[in-house]
Amino acid sequence: MGFMDKFGTGGGWLAKTFGKQPLQQSPNQNINTDVESTMNDYNKTQSAFTQPDTTQPFTPNVDQYNAPADVNQNTMNTGPQSNPYIDKTQSFEGGHKSKAYLDSEGYPTIGTGTLLEHQKYENMPEQYANMDWSKEQGNKRFQEDYGIKQGEVQNLYGEGWESLPPEVQGLLTDMSYNVGSQGLFNKFPGLIEDIRSGNYEDAANQLKYKDISKGNVEGNTSQWWNQVGGATTEGNIASGAWGGDSRSGNRATYNYDTLHNLGNQSNTIAGI
Repeated sequence: MGFMDKFGTGGGWLAKTFGKQPLQQSPNQNINTDVESTMNDYNKTQSAFTQPDTTQPFTPNVDQYNAPADVNQNTMNTGPQSNPYIDKTQSFEGGHKSKAYLDSEGYPTIGTGTLLEHQKYENMPEQYANMDWSKEQGNKRFQEDYGIKQGEVQNLYGEGWESLPPEVQGLLTDMSYNVGSQGLFNKFPGLIEDIRSGNYEDAANQLKYKDISKGNVEGNTSQWWNQVGGATTEGNIASGAWGGDSRSGNRATYNYDTLHNLGNQSNTIAGI
């Protein structure tokens, strides 16, 4: 088990709560559903965020769930929604899992976090037991879901989206997997405001600190930063337990570094 899995850095419990909805079937498209591997531990500790409605029973028609047609995995990063973050987001979400499984909250899931239903189980339901997706099928479903998620974020962001650097578009889409599209704008207003103004250094600090004016003082790291594993990653790097390149494997530190580096580039161009 890697450090991302151990500390929730792949989206884990946060993503289950905020990022995803049960797999939906579009016209002329049959799907074999079974994945959404990280969206629900967070609802135990964060009542401030909206939890999925699990009160309504769901009876799946298994005959509807046929896996997407095989596709060439080399087409994974093609299409209008493609950006440098799509592979990172898939990694943070735990990567592809070919067999159906119960996530940490007991929700049946498959692929890269494709939720089958909002019904918790102690044991895998029989109707999902033999589901199997190839990596190509999982990648195809993830790319489709990613395009939908990016569209949600673009609509919420509104004017100015097209002028954002691709990595910022990707970062916001990645964050929406973690806390939900609406949750991103409701819970991180300072982040959105600083991105709109092009102040990427402060935007980075909005991820890490409760109060960016206080900076790196004890007790000032944000709840999100701690829960996604940013503090753990930095602590292990500082102690020498992990290498410095471990920052790129954690969602919090990677997103922080992306914005921080953009801020440095902007300051260099401006001669600051």
